[in-house]
Amino acid sequence: MSFAVSGPAAAARSVLSVTGLPVGSRNSLQLFIEWFNTTDVRIAAVGQIDMSTAQPFSHQVFRYAGNCRHLTLNLRKVTLFDCAGFAALCHIDDRCHMADVSWIVQPAGCVSRVVDFCDPLRRLPLSTGEHVSG
Repeated sequence: MSFAVSGPAAAARSVLSVTGLPVGSRNSLQLFIEWFNTTDVRIAAVGQIDMSTAQPFSHQVFRYAGNCRHLTLNLRKVTLFDCAGFAALCHIDDRCHMADVSWIVQPAGCVSRVVDFCDPLRRLPLSTGEHVSG
């Protein structure tokens, strides 16, 4: 796994490959971490969040958003999302509640479909607006 991460004060965009598989391989997932200030972070995912990437995905979210107060998960460029991805979002939700971190998910269509099916009570904080920054 290779990555380059800058500190929160730098407000720089960082690239992280969470699977250790080469980009372009069948089950690739990349994360882009962007700190806006010392408490607000956006993590964008590009690729697939499935059984092979869901656990590393949630671990990396915790690793790079550990000291934030507001987390935005941009999943608009996720191309495949399954129930393991949903379980990862539930785990992130639990940890955010315990740490008093506000968070929101900006979903791709495939993410919305799985969450709609698996979360009928709408407990996960999905963005429903058309205009989303970033």
